[in-house]
Amino acid sequence: MRWGCLLAFHLLLCAPAAAPLNPLQWLPAAVQYSLVDFLSSLLSPVFYGQRHLTFQREDHSNREEFDFVIVGAGASGSALALRLTENAAWRVLLLEAGGERAPAMDVPFFLSQLLSTDANWHFVTTPQSTCCVLAQGSRCDYPAGRGVGGSTNINYMFAIRGNRRDYDNWAAMGNAGWSFADVLPYFQKVEDASALGVDDRQHRGHGGRIKLSYPAYFFDVSQLILRAAQEAGLPSTPDYNGAQQTGTARIQTTTWEGARWSAEDGYLREARGRRNLFLRTRSTVSRLVLDGARARGVRYERGGREHVAYASREVILSAGAVNSPAILLRSGIGPADHLQQLGIPVVRPLPVGHNLMDHTALIATFTTLNRSVSPSMADVVLDPLSPLHYFGRRSGPLTSTGAFDTVTFHEADGARFHTPGWPDAEILYIAMNPLVSRRMADIFRLSEAVYERMLKPVQGQPGLLAAIWRLRPSSRGRVYLLNDDPASPPQIDVRGLSEPDDVEAVLSGLRAYQKVIAAPSFQKVGARLVQTPVPGCEALAFDSDDYWRCAIHRLSITIYHQSGTNKMGPPGDPTAVVGPDLKVVGMQGLRVADASVMPLVVSGHLQIPCYMIGEKAADMIKKEHDN
Repeated sequence: MRWGCLLAFHLLLCAPAAAPLNPLQWLPAAVQYSLVDFLSSLLSPVFYGQRHLTFQREDHSNREEFDFVIVGAGASGSALALRLTENAAWRVLLLEAGGERAPAMDVPFFLSQLLSTDANWHFVTTPQSTCCVLAQGSRCDYPAGRGVGGSTNINYMFAIRGNRRDYDNWAAMGNAGWSFADVLPYFQKVEDASALGVDDRQHRGHGGRIKLSYPAYFFDVSQLILRAAQEAGLPSTPDYNGAQQTGTARIQTTTWEGARWSAEDGYLREARGRRNLFLRTRSTVSRLVLDGARARGVRYERGGREHVAYASREVILSAGAVNSPAILLRSGIGPADHLQQLGIPVVRPLPVGHNLMDHTALIATFTTLNRSVSPSMADVVLDPLSPLHYFGRRSGPLTSTGAFDTVTFHEADGARFHTPGWPDAEILYIAMNPLVSRRMADIFRLSEAVYERMLKPVQGQPGLLAAIWRLRPSSRGRVYLLNDDPASPPQIDVRGLSEPDDVEAVLSGLRAYQKVIAAPSFQKVGARLVQTPVPGCEALAFDSDDYWRCAIHRLSITIYHQSGTNKMGPPGDPTAVVGPDLKVVGMQGLRVADASVMPLVVSGHLQIPCYMIGEKAADMIKKEHDN
C-alpha cells in the first residue's frame, strides 16, 4: 500500500512532464528545495510509521522467566539473539523500546528522512563550547536507532570496520582476546563481501549474515573525486577493510540489490522463526532487578504498565552507548558520588558513563562547481522514472546513499600523534546538491543565522561538501542522569574537539581535501571553496590555520558514533566497567555487549564492529553456559 502511494505520488506530480526531468526546473532552486522539503515532511508520517504487518512472530505471552534477557534489538543484540537461540533448550527474551521496521527504510536514498521519525531516540547533547557551537542552543544532534534493527535502520549503511591496529591496541591495553587476529574471524563470520568483487579470503568474509555491496548508483562527482585524489598525490585503496585502509575509495555499504540490509534482515528474520526467541517491542527497560551483586532480571514498561522479566542465566545490555549506561546508573551501578546526589542506592561503584567518545566533524567545506555533476534532491524526488527504476530493477538514484559514496582515509604525516599505516582523519565526500537545503539545517540543528548566511546562498547549486573528523579522538565526554526517572532522557556531554590534537587532525584532513578540489579534474569544473566567513571567525584571515581552527569548533557536528561509556578493561583497571569477557565488574549474571564497551573508538564506523561484538559475546556466553 505504501509503495503504491509513493509511486502514485511521483506519477501524479510529474504527469505534465514531457521527459523524465524535473518538471519544476524552471523555478528558482530555493523554491524547488522548499517544495521538496514540504513534500518530504508530508511523506514522513505516511511512509515511516513504525507499526506495520510482518510475517514474523512476536511474543504476546505472559511468560516472565527466561534463560537470557537481551535489552536492545540493534546490531549486537540481534546477533546475540540469533546465536543464543541456536541452543533450542535456552529461552531468550529480546526487549526493544521501539517498534517494527517500516518498509520505506529499505530505500537507501530516503535515509535523511528517517532521522525525523520515531525510529530515532532524538537525543541532543548538553550545550557545548568546543563543538556544535553554531547549532541551536549549541547542542549537537545525537541520533540513535530505536526499533527492531536499532541504528541499522536509520544509519548511513557504511561498512567500515576500522584498522587492524585499533584492535591490537585494545589487546595491548590488557583486553586479552580482542586483538585483530582474535576478532577477524568474527568480522568474517558477520560479512558477506562476495558482491564487492574482492578476492581476499585472508581478510574478508564471503557468506556471512550481513550483505555488503557498493551502491548501485554512483554519482558523477564521485568519479571526479577518485580521479582528483590521484592527481593530488593521495593514495587509493582497493579495499579499506582489507590489507590497506589508507587511501581514497568508494564506500562499501550494508545494502543488497539496491536496498538497505539491516540487523533484522541478517539476524532477526531467522531468529524470529524459532520458538525459543520471545521478542517484545515497545518495551522500554528502566532498571535491573538485582539480588545483591547478581542481576536477576529487568523492569520494563510496556503498554503503560510495568513488567518484570527474570533471567536464570544472564541479563545482557545491548542498548547502546547512551541507554546501556543509563540503565546501569538507574540500577545503582555507577560513580558513587553521582548516584548519591540522585538518591540512588549504590550497588557497585564503577565509572559508568565516563569515557564517552564520538567522531566530531567539520562541515564548513562548501565547494561550488560550474556545472552539475550530481542530481539535485528535486531532480530525484520529482523524476517520474526514479520509482520505476527502483521498483522495476532496483537501479537509479534511489538506490544511492544520498550522495555519500566516496571516502578518504588520511594519514597526517609528521604529526606528533601519527602512526604510519594508521589513518588519522576521515574525509567523507558529499555531493552537495542533494543535501544542502533547509532540511540540512534541521538535521544538524544549525541555527537560523547559519542557514541564512552559510547554506541559503549555495542552496541548489552544483557542488561538493566534505565532513572531516579525527578517527581516534583524544576528547572524552560523559553520559549521566538528571534524576532516577526512566522517562527523563540521559544527559550527554560529548565534549567533542576539546583536545588540541583532535583539532589538528581535522585541520590536516581539511588541507588534504583542499588538494583534491585544487586538482586538474576539479578545476575543469570550476571547483571553488566558498569563502563566506563562518560566524564568529570573521576577524581571522580566511584559509589561515587559525581561521580553520575557529571554524572547526563552531561549524561542526557529531557523526553519531557514540561509544566507550562502559569501557572494557583488564582486572584492576580503575577506568573499566566491564572486563574482556564483557561481564560488569563485581557483578554476576550481567554483561554489556554494544559500542559502549569499546575502550577506544575504532578508526571507522560502528555498525560492523557492533555486529562483531555481538558475535564474539555470543561465543563467550555459549562457551560458559553450554554444558
